[in-house]
Amino acid sequence: MTDNSDLLDLPAELKSSGDPVPENPFPKDDMRHEVWKEATREADTELRLFNSNVLKTRPDPLDDGVRWWCALVVGKFDVWAKRSLRVVFMTMMLTPMIYGSSITPNHGFR
Repeated sequence: MTDNSDLLDLPAELKSSGDPVPENPFPKDDMRHEVWKEATREADTELRLFNSNVLKTRPDPLDDGVRWWCALVVGKFDVWAKRSLRVVFMTMMLTPMIYGSSITPNHGFR
């Protein structure tokens, strides 16, 4: 029988999600807790797709992998930054009394 134990073994650089905030920073009674939780689920899904695409372009060990490494780091950063921005924008949308009338749900900043 063939040993396939490493078939699903990701390269070390892809094993970590790179999540800079692995725990939900908001208390459960804060509306942002659920927004963060949902945004994290979406980020996890996006990160899996990103990792899949990155694996397809992995450079040969003899090649210079600097561009590949940069794409990996920037891509993971972008995924997690979008999560944080989602919480910021949802908070702004749900609490207009804090931010004033210069922000509208349909148009963003005026």
